[in-house]
Amino acid sequence: MAGIHAGLYEELRKLERIHLKKQVVTVWYVKNQIQLLEQRTAQLDPTPTEAEDAAAFFLQYAPLLVKLILAKRQVQIAMLRWIANLNSVLGMYPLRALSSAIVAGVLQSSHSLRRQFVMQTLIHATRFDTQTILKEMDRRDMTDRAVRVEMHRYMSTILKDWSHYDMQYQAPPPCLLPPTSPFPSLPSESTTCCPSPP
Repeated sequence: MAGIHAGLYEELRKLERIHLKKQVVTVWYVKNQIQLLEQRTAQLDPTPTEAEDAAAFFLQYAPLLVKLILAKRQVQIAMLRWIANLNSVLGMYPLRALSSAIVAGVLQSSHSLRRQFVMQTLIHATRFDTQTILKEMDRRDMTDRAVRVEMHRYMSTILKDWSHYDMQYQAPPPCLLPPTSPFPSLPSESTTCCPSPP
């Protein structure tokens, strides 16, 4: 199992290195890396604790995942398919914090059609904190009809497709996740995210 996990993270790190070094690569190369991620993900059979730990680890890659999700169409489709598969394997609720971070990043995109397509897919394939959309509504100019229609569409789809529990569920912060895991650890500052009890 550890070898499979290591392989999954190595494929993700390859994508990160491409991004950080601003390497010029083909769409095919990036798609191939995402397909390798899919293959690694399909091999996983995590315990609940492992799923929680994996979700916490993936959270640090949220900015990279948002960039890839908003990339060219072929890469975008491949990424959304992988995100859906990841939610199927690890579970929507362990991945809720990651999904919320991805949604927050996607909503910042200035590409309206791309943003709306991605959001509809994420609403169906993941579960995230609905406050993410409400905060975006506060940030946007809601006197703009196009903005109102877009945000209303998101909330209507959520109300139609999600259960009451989906909308009320509060994911624990990373510092409350199980302390032992075969997965690499998040940076040490994550252990201080919770206030000390009085």
